[in-house]
Amino acid sequence: RLQKFDVSNNQINGSLPESLNTFPQLLQFDMSHNSLYGSLPESLNNLTQLQQFDMSNNSLSGSLSESLNNLNLPQLRYINISHNSFSGSLSESLNNLPQL
Repeated sequence: RLQKFDVSNNQINGSLPESLNTFPQLLQFDMSHNSLYGSLPESLNNLTQLQQFDMSNNSLSGSLSESLNNLNLPQLRYINISHNSFSGSLSESLNNLPQL
């Protein structure tokens, strides 16, 4: 079973697939330093064991508060989405991420 997915620094271009839910036991997800665009897919919520999530240094966009409000990842301890093109503020978005 896949627990760590790291394809950082690989010049990957495109959007995040909705098929992320095919890895329910995933603990670490790192696609930082690529050329990904679009918003965070709702399928991330199916990664209920996810503890580390790094999508920094891409071209992701959309409302930051909306993207984070939609996340329900009870085990998440680390998230890095810096150096993207999100808009808005965090506000109470992090309330859905109790381990942060």
